[in-house]
Amino acid sequence: MSHPIDPPRRLQAKPPVDSRRCDDDTLHTPVRLREKDLTSIGEFEVAAGTMVPFVLTHGPSHLAPADPIDAETSLARTETFWTHWAARNQSCGEWYEAVTRSLITLKALTYAPTGGLVAAPTTTLPEQFCGSRNWDYRFCWLRDATLTLLALMNAGYCEQARSWCDWLLRAAAGAPAQLLIMYGLAGERRLIEPEIPWLPLSSCSDRQWRPRSTVAGCVR
Repeated sequence: MSHPIDPPRRLQAKPPVDSRRCDDDTLHTPVRLREKDLTSIGEFEVAAGTMVPFVLTHGPSHLAPADPIDAETSLARTETFWTHWAARNQSCGEWYEAVTRSLITLKALTYAPTGGLVAAPTTTLPEQFCGSRNWDYRFCWLRDATLTLLALMNAGYCEQARSWCDWLLRAAAGAPAQLLIMYGLAGERRLIEPEIPWLPLSSCSDRQWRPRSTVAGCVR
């Protein structure tokens, strides 16, 4: 059964996680949506060669909502950027395609506005099952960033190293003894570790999910 496509509408997400949140998440889509139990439901059909976009924008709730993004134009612009960027890979050899794919992943871990570079897009990976030593890799770990930059530089992407060096000089400003092992994407030093009591770890009912680590300040 097909459903009509309406003009784009704005739907403000209302997640039940934290009533104190100050963020505004807005979903733009031509699909007719209905709300049920704090979720949004839409049904539609897609034929070959057609596109039905869903665009989620994010911003502070005290500001006006961001303008919706044209999904097709944005997708084409993104594809062009990555195609040109990958073509600059100066490595060679039997594993060129695999190396290029890895370099794209490393580049995607960088944050263009500041030059920061996260270790990985993952969080809360315990060293041992049900253990307490959970490291959040969505931060700029100096050791991991150094290894990533070496890989990028060996392939000819030296501009990322310059951007990260500028980031490091800003983040580590001060006495050398105050240098931390990790920072936020903008050089933040105070990294908060909230606990989420409603999300227990699998098979570890007495433990709660911890999405961040305060290891930056050597506090456990």
